Amino acid sequence: VGYNVCIFLKDLFISHHKLGINRIAHLDLSKNLLKDEGISILASIFSFNNALVSLNIASNNITSTGIEVLCHHLEKN
Repeated sequence: VGYNVCIFLKDLFISHHKLGINRIAHLDLSKNLLKDEGISILASIFSFNNALVSLNIASNNITSTGIEVLCHHLEKN
């Protein structure tokens, strides 16, 4: 498919969603200033996604602590 669209997203509320977040295969979160706190929050979502094939989190100021949290949740994937 390969869309190259630049979208600036300030808020995303997905409570009571029907987005099929557990079916996301490719997710690019690069250059979003997530830091450890942001990746820790998102990591819990990845525990329920068994379709994730690629995840780009480059340039987010994530330390080894944040990566450990992410890996813990991805192991459940």
